[in-house]
Amino acid sequence: MWISIPKRHIVVWDSIVGHIKDRELAVLVEPFVNMIPYLLAEYTASDEERVKLSLEPYTYERPTVGVPQCRGGDCGVFTLK
Repeated sequence: MWISIPKRHIVVWDSIVGHIKDRELAVLVEPFVNMIPYLLAEYTASDEERVKLSLEPYTYERPTVGVPQCRGGDCGVFTLK
């Protein structure tokens, strides 16, 4: 999972595309897209800055190209730089 705070967007990297259906992913991601704006607002330094923050949920996507699992043992942590 990659979270872009400036873009208010989450990218879910899934090496086994199709293992989890889109509906199931929506349920799993929902707590994150809703919770992150509130966490940022809670930990903002000043009330003036807090007022500027939106509490609208983040958006998300799951790319289907570029993160394939080629072999059965390929699942696990991938590092992107």
